[in-house]
Amino acid sequence: MKNKSGSGLVFAVVLLFVILGMVITLSSLTLLETKMSQKTKSSVGSFYSAESGVEWALNQIASKTETASIATAFSSTGFDGKAAKCPSGFANSCSVYFLGGDGNVLDPAANTIAEIKAVRSVGTQGDETQRAIEAAVATTNEPPFDVSCFHAYDSSHYQCCCQLNTTTGEVKCSGQINGAGSPWLPFANNPWGASGTSGRYRISCWDRGGTEGWFFCCRTNAETGDTSCKASDSSGHAWVGDGTVVF
Repeated sequence: MKNKSGSGLVFAVVLLFVILGMVITLSSLTLLETKMSQKTKSSVGSFYSAESGVEWALNQIASKTETASIATAFSSTGFDGKAAKCPSGFANSCSVYFLGGDGNVLDPAANTIAEIKAVRSVGTQGDETQRAIEAAVATTNEPPFDVSCFHAYDSSHYQCCCQLNTTTGEVKCSGQINGAGSPWLPFANNPWGASGTSGRYRISCWDRGGTEGWFFCCRTNAETGDTSCKASDSSGHAWVGDGTVVF
């Protein structure tokens, strides 16, 4: 009987150790799965944050003047070194770096929007998980000039063309009297001033009609939609009137 009692005690101890081992193993697996789940959640959050940063940066770039510095264009959110901070409304934090044609990070204070060839957004959730996304910046191939040509009918039969610098808004006009073979002469230049302002402009000019030979030009800022119009006489010696079109 004593031997049987001793055997039962040994069996109970072994069984207890087996059960304890199973509990420890299951607890370790549960803890590992929990950590993996947390890391996956954090990684996904960081990815979405980085993706949001890319979309935000590309939208900002598309809406800004190409000649503006990166620091000026993204001044509303500020910078952490060379990285622009994403808006505070984002669920998680992210930072955006601007890359040049050589793949190096651009200096926001020294480089312009036009020099950005790609953006790299680094999303962060917590202090340990980061994900990065990089996207190329599409080039607009914006033409540097826009031209509008027309006839200014009067006794001299002017043929006129006005050239617009699409970035500065500067306008230069030239006229040819009495058709082919006559020289083109500059006249009525810079109705909006010689320097203009930074933007993306378009121009449209046309003849007033009748015998006076007056013609009109309207210049539109493609970024803001602001449109102003001026008129010139056929001699091109003066621009008169200045009106802002309201839509």
